[in-house]
Amino acid sequence: TLEWTRLAHQYKHKSATHAYRKALLLLEECSTIFPTPELQHNFFQTVQGISELATNAVSWAIESGDLQEAVEVWEQGRGILWSKMRAYRYPIEQLKIHNAVLAEQFESVTQQLDQLTTTHNAGSQYLSSHVEKQLTRKRQLNERWHDLVREIQGVPGLETFLTVPSFSNIRKVASEGPVILINVSHHRSDALVLYNVQSELINVPLPDTSKGTVFEIVGWLAKGLKLGQISNSPAESSTLARDDTSMNETIHKVLSHLWKYVVCHIFQKLDELGLAKNSRLWWCLSGKLCTLPIHAAQPFFGPQQKLSQRYIHSYTSTLSSLIRAREDVDKKERRTTPKILAIATSSLPKVYEEIGFIENIGCDVQKLIGSEVTHDTMLDGLSKSPWIHFASHGHLDAEQPFKSSFELHENARLTILDLLKANLPNAELAVLSACHTAAVDQENTPDEGISLAAGMQFCGFRGVVGTLWAMDDNAGPILAKEFYKKLIHPENPNKTVDFKDAAKVLKAVTKEMRRNEELNALHCWVPLVHIGA
Repeated sequence: TLEWTRLAHQYKHKSATHAYRKALLLLEECSTIFPTPELQHNFFQTVQGISELATNAVSWAIESGDLQEAVEVWEQGRGILWSKMRAYRYPIEQLKIHNAVLAEQFESVTQQLDQLTTTHNAGSQYLSSHVEKQLTRKRQLNERWHDLVREIQGVPGLETFLTVPSFSNIRKVASEGPVILINVSHHRSDALVLYNVQSELINVPLPDTSKGTVFEIVGWLAKGLKLGQISNSPAESSTLARDDTSMNETIHKVLSHLWKYVVCHIFQKLDELGLAKNSRLWWCLSGKLCTLPIHAAQPFFGPQQKLSQRYIHSYTSTLSSLIRAREDVDKKERRTTPKILAIATSSLPKVYEEIGFIENIGCDVQKLIGSEVTHDTMLDGLSKSPWIHFASHGHLDAEQPFKSSFELHENARLTILDLLKANLPNAELAVLSACHTAAVDQENTPDEGISLAAGMQFCGFRGVVGTLWAMDDNAGPILAKEFYKKLIHPENPNKTVDFKDAAKVLKAVTKEMRRNEELNALHCWVPLVHIGA
């Protein structure tokens, strides 16, 4: 099927659209053979051509003039591992109304699949008898699951149950501001702008952007961070000399080139469309662009400098995840003082100062500190608190991204796989004041968006503040102090707080950091990002 897509695209054959759709569907079905997310991820790494499948499908649809098809295949091809796991937790309230018996059967099978996916010991050898049994059971359950889905889709009124989202359903993602998709393939590069729910899709060609350009910028960033010895290993970082000046010069180069080759064309179009200053917008990126700080791209001089700072930026890994993050928000009771769980390990130099600012903000704060931060207490705390602030080390595992983790007491770890077991319907906002919490796998499957922040979203948090690389030790206290002071309104105790203001507040916090002599360097404030609603 991959060869079919390649040849049909190369020779402009009309079957290319169907070929890409079929290949993406088969990719999803093949991934379900494997019992765990880790094994599914490993499978994605072994098949040549998978990493370019979705971006090539989008480029073909744009080339064919079908922008709605481009958005649909974009969504079908991104976050396949996350999408399949979310399908096991799909809401079935409408199904229960239409057919209670079918709903009970579907719920039973999905619960078994969810448990099998999230509790398997991935350390077992792939060919062990245990894994073989898991594979057999997973295959049987998947067959039953597909049969049930087809049966449900035959029920009047449920024809679209768990189908690939159509553009008519996807377009509501732009209800609160423009959403910008950036697609870079070896065929062509474009931005697709969903400006609002009424407007037509807008294509912004990026003629000077190529995969080679993006790879080069990613290489510069990696080199710059290495100059500053921003490493996944705190012990290693402490033993090596930092060169902050060279690091920030390199980040400066990265941001200016992102502006020149990618962002300026998009912002010029938004300016033409009359998008007001301080409007919200969301970035949804492809390939290695997922690893770059698009939100901070700027020319640093000239008339376009102000244009680069006009808007309030957020990210989303998929369009569906942003839509879900906004669902039923208006039905929830707004509070004047949120309940916050502050979690901190004692290994950070200024962690007590950071937590102290949160305690003094004047709201309901529960704490887990030092030896209290264990695997069980953290998961229990997440289930009880709509807002959390986590101050510790974050660790990115580039080889096995589902093993990326938060550091707990005495070097214990809470991994993304652990987070997958949680289901937190009341969660709202997670502030991850730790290293690498929004960083994704750069080399193998960046379109899957596997990160600690994505894990928090999966288990229920609607908005997440995270970091693209290591945090400066001095950044945590000012983040805590300024973020909650601006978000919770202690000067106006009657004003309700809204987690959806987090992106606006984060922009104000980074502005404060740029005024601070200790934190105005690019490597301090650029990595802070907002994800979700």
